[in-house]
Amino acid sequence: MRTPSRPASAASAASAASAASAASAASPRSPGNAASTLLSHEAHTANEAGEPALACELFTASYLLTGRLEARVSAANMRLKLGEAEAALAEYALCLSSANLGERTRAVVLRKREEAEAARLGVPGRRESSETLQRNAASGRVAV
Repeated sequence: MRTPSRPASAASAASAASAASAASAASPRSPGNAASTLLSHEAHTANEAGEPALACELFTASYLLTGRLEARVSAANMRLKLGEAEAALAEYALCLSSANLGERTRAVVLRKREEAEAARLGVPGRRESSETLQRNAASGRVAV
């Protein structure tokens, strides 16, 4: 079921990114903050609606606009959901090479990298507990 606030296509994702960029430019005190909030909200909504491709595009746009590593990690997680384990592994490696990656996010990346490696090798991945999923969703930092 679509919600009115969520973009319905890649073209809509580009429109959301453009709107977010304009919102960012209009807010000189916190550049990127309004854009990041808008894109992150839309990306999480798409992910929750079972649209990881759209969520990936939106998380990527958020990262490109703001440089927030959490958005890049979330985009990599969407790649993994899409069955693109190699692409996810490459993104996780880039994230891990950053000196700006916080410990909490680093722990998520390391865990997701293991899942991506298992997926790449065709090994059934472990399921996350509902407690872990709720904790990640509540933090609002990284989409899984």
